[in-house]
Amino acid sequence: MSEYLSIITDQGKDLEAAAKESGTQIELQKFVVGDGSGKQVTPDPARTALVNEVYRGDISSLKVSPDQSSQYIAMLVLPPDVGGFVVREVGLLTSDGVLYSVGSSPAIEKPNDGVSVNLQYRLAVSETESITLQVATGDGLFLRQDENLNDVNDKAESRKNLGLGSMAVQNANAVNITGGSATLNNSASNPLTVKSQSPCIKFEETDTGKSYWMVVDGSNIRLHQDSTAGTAIYTWDSASSIFTIAGTVRLLSALSMSSGGTGATTASGARSNLGLGTMATQNSNSVSITGGRAVFDSSASLPVVLQGSSPALRFTETDTGQQYFLLVDGSNIRLDQDSTAGISVFSWSKNSKSFSIGGSVNPSDYSNFDSRYQAKGSYYTTSQSDARYQLKNSAARSSSGWFKDASTGMIIQWGTVTVPVSSSATSGVSFSFPTSFPNAALSITATPARTGVSVSGNVAVVAVPSFTSSGGRITVDTNRGEAISIAQPIRYIAIGY
Repeated sequence: MSEYLSIITDQGKDLEAAAKESGTQIELQKFVVGDGSGKQVTPDPARTALVNEVYRGDISSLKVSPDQSSQYIAMLVLPPDVGGFVVREVGLLTSDGVLYSVGSSPAIEKPNDGVSVNLQYRLAVSETESITLQVATGDGLFLRQDENLNDVNDKAESRKNLGLGSMAVQNANAVNITGGSATLNNSASNPLTVKSQSPCIKFEETDTGKSYWMVVDGSNIRLHQDSTAGTAIYTWDSASSIFTIAGTVRLLSALSMSSGGTGATTASGARSNLGLGTMATQNSNSVSITGGRAVFDSSASLPVVLQGSSPALRFTETDTGQQYFLLVDGSNIRLDQDSTAGISVFSWSKNSKSFSIGGSVNPSDYSNFDSRYQAKGSYYTTSQSDARYQLKNSAARSSSGWFKDASTGMIIQWGTVTVPVSSSATSGVSFSFPTSFPNAALSITATPARTGVSVSGNVAVVAVPSFTSSGGRITVDTNRGEAISIAQPIRYIAIGY
């Protein structure tokens, strides 16, 4: 059996049995090292602690051995800031602090001089087996960082321990800087050089993906957008000494007018310095005058011309939005309201020689019409004509109403009067017409609205002993001269004018 080995303690075996029965896992978290109190130590399965612990720390990694599937490899690191002892014994602790495994080690001195030591702890998972510990630098288990690192298993972790960044793995002919900044100590005598058949520098914005390319090609140096064949922002041709810009040049300071400039850095400022008004920015095919007035020096020989397939002139009232359109359409000239297809105010037809008006003509002076079309004294006024020829009948169409004949002045009225039982044949009931006759009532006819006038069923006798232009009086008794015993509704018709 090897002099240096690792075993599972009795506590560890109990944990394995319990974990197997419950289906749980044993969690290894920390490691401990000791100096054996100055003596070589033989691992004892009954041990619950090291002979003399000098340091404990977290296990860096735990993995299955690539050489034997029944072995685990635990990576243990003694940092630079601990030391001043000799390692002779090593142990693995569970997350609960139980000593799961112990092992013996050749004497390894750990100085406190800034050197870290990596320990590779191998452990057989079978309780009947143990393994010999190997040191990567020779005859033991332990790897020293201050020795040859060619056989390091985790190169990335090794670079991290050495304080190396990601630039350490890049080659000089393919350097990729993905963040931060690069500060180069260059000068005119020692410039930053980009050298190739067509040297190019690419500027790429990571958040938008926008890219720009500066390229030297033959006698040209140029800046492109998106790619070397994209939009050329500018180009300098050394052969012709011409600098070409794809867009607009905006000066940071104004070029004076004496130097051929406008004295301004903006278009509006330049127009102001040159004495130009707002009309200067308008095109001749779309002129808009928003204030003031337009005066045209025109004449019959030099008229103002509106030209088009259907030339039109629009009048818009700004406060109401009312619009009128004067337009020429074929052989017609017309004035329309609201739109060119709106209400026609007037229209002149060249072909028919007719002038049409959409509404009524209301001259302010009728003298011209009267002198040409009507002889004085031989016509009616409007009111006279209406009174003579436009008479209209009228009526109040209800249960008590009237009808008026406008041409004759005759009026017919009707209504219903109820004569109560208390009324005598001589007193009767007075009533008023729905409307008074303007002149006189000529006749009244009254009839009972029901048959019986008494309990005995006698016939009603109705009389209108008196009436005026505004109303009359109705009496009711029986054909036997008896007083009525039932209230009587009496309908009447009156005629007058």
